[in-house]
Amino acid sequence: MKVTLDTMVVWEWLKYERAVEELNQLIQLHESGTIELAVTATIHRDIYHGRMAERLEALPDIGVEEVGGVARVGSWMIGRDLLADETFAEWSEVLESPGTEDFDHLHAHMLNRRDFFLTIDKGILDLAGELSTRFGIEVRTPAAFLELCLPSGSSGTDEDS
Repeated sequence: MKVTLDTMVVWEWLKYERAVEELNQLIQLHESGTIELAVTATIHRDIYHGRMAERLEALPDIGVEEVGGVARVGSWMIGRDLLADETFAEWSEVLESPGTEDFDHLHAHMLNRRDFFLTIDKGILDLAGELSTRFGIEVRTPAAFLELCLPSGSSGTDEDS
């Protein structure tokens, strides 16, 4: 199962060098081979300077790969980024919220044919039903996704084994 993490899901780990419990559980699911974790290349437009931008290089150390983003003039890489889907691009242009980078994360998730997009962004969560119906993008909070993946009553930690 291919899971894309929105920037805000990894923010605390990047900022404080510690993972929140839900990210720890996602990492454990990755280590068990249950899921593949990724962020889109658009994360570099969200976090583009300073110590946190340097920490992006450490994401592979916790099992989070980087997949291509949506190609934009002045911000794309040949062989990594993907050309936009016209239907998605037109749809997202008429909405005021969330912003361009948020839509680019979702758009890249769809173009990379990933299964679940995890976020805590209320603007994206409010569009979850429409994103699923129109584009097949399954949006969940990390907690809701973990409820789907973990046996009832399990926190996914070693103490449960």
